[in-house]
Amino acid sequence: MNFAVLLSVLFIAFSMPAYAELSDIKQSMSPRELNVWKSRIPRYTKQYDELLKEIYKNPDIIKDKVPLLRSYYPLTQQYQPFSKEILDKIAAHAMVLDSTSDNEIINDALASYNGLIRKHLMNFDVASFALTMARLDGRFGDEFFYKKIRDTLIKTFNRDGMGTRSETAYNILSYGEETYVLEHIAKKIESSEIFEVRKKYYNVHEIINNDGNYKQIFMNVTQPIKNIFYNKAIEEQKNKTPLRPIQ
Repeated sequence: MNFAVLLSVLFIAFSMPAYAELSDIKQSMSPRELNVWKSRIPRYTKQYDELLKEIYKNPDIIKDKVPLLRSYYPLTQQYQPFSKEILDKIAAHAMVLDSTSDNEIINDALASYNGLIRKHLMNFDVASFALTMARLDGRFGDEFFYKKIRDTLIKTFNRDGMGTRSETAYNILSYGEETYVLEHIAKKIESSEIFEVRKKYYNVHEIINNDGNYKQIFMNVTQPIKNIFYNKAIEEQKNKTPLRPIQ
């Protein structure tokens, strides 16, 4: 099977995140707030890894445990609200299977592929990608396992009655979730804008729905936006050059 052709098609589907511009959003945070965020990352990363092992060991607990695992994901070291960079890396490992018949190289590529899938299984685009690849080739995992993961994720972030106001906003952890929701309810997106309300961030979309009616749809994108700004603050800390005393 030519995975290169297939992956190029898949990336078209996974390359259209529906988010508003972040450039006008100003994030203020104290050094204490940033340090608290940094300090809890190791704990939640460990909890994510431990729960993930339980789920792989016993898929019967997927429906009960995925909502909790999903809540850990944005607090982990590996969290990524966007998917393109992750999928690029995952796809590179998948394409190795097309380029060689050396079993050792193939096994190494599959180990790296599965490692990234596990780390980012709660990223909706990654879960969708894993399901597609497993359906095409059993070496990429159990199709029914990944279908159950994806279906449970959808039920977690996409429920009836959500999104009509800020109090019932869709709780978005990765932008693939937002894109999924809009693809299923919006015939046309008229505009998108981010608002801050009491330290929470909402992506508000003005849409024409599938019935032809105008609606406002609220997405709570606090976790992705805070993650972006936290990481930006950390980079700025690293890049600051300490002043040298005058000799």
